[in-house]
Amino acid sequence: MKRTILIAIILILVGGEAMAQSKMVPLSDYVAKNPEMNLGNMEYMFQRCAGFYTTMIVLMKDNKNSRNIEIRNLAATKLGIASGNAIKLMEKRFGGSIDGLTATLIDIVKEMAMEYQKEGNRHYTLTGNYLIGNLLLTGDGAICAEITKN
Repeated sequence: MKRTILIAIILILVGGEAMAQSKMVPLSDYVAKNPEMNLGNMEYMFQRCAGFYTTMIVLMKDNKNSRNIEIRNLAATKLGIASGNAIKLMEKRFGGSIDGLTATLIDIVKEMAMEYQKEGNRHYTLTGNYLIGNLLLTGDGAICAEITKN
């Protein structure tokens, strides 16, 4: 009983932020609300995809089975495509050095990846699975796969 109370207290104090539901708008909703894909909208889409692929790499990092290694490698390739396109669009919109734009992109992608991880953690807590049945992650993954085709 004491252990249960202690765990509950720890979860309340520490877990609130990590277990919070993400407020991210699914990319399908974003596209529906922004049908004209201007440079800013496209930049945001690629930044979100970079955050998504970063999350997939983190989720697969400790799993050594061949299927997860394959997924992690594909996510790394797609992360490069999404990041490269985001940087190109940021350069067109704002100018500046590649180093400066890259630093900005890293900060943006970290925040987006944290939101995806919150959603994955929330879904795992409810279902025991990060991805299967997670509409935000699977829906965004499908859109990101489409826009990062080689």
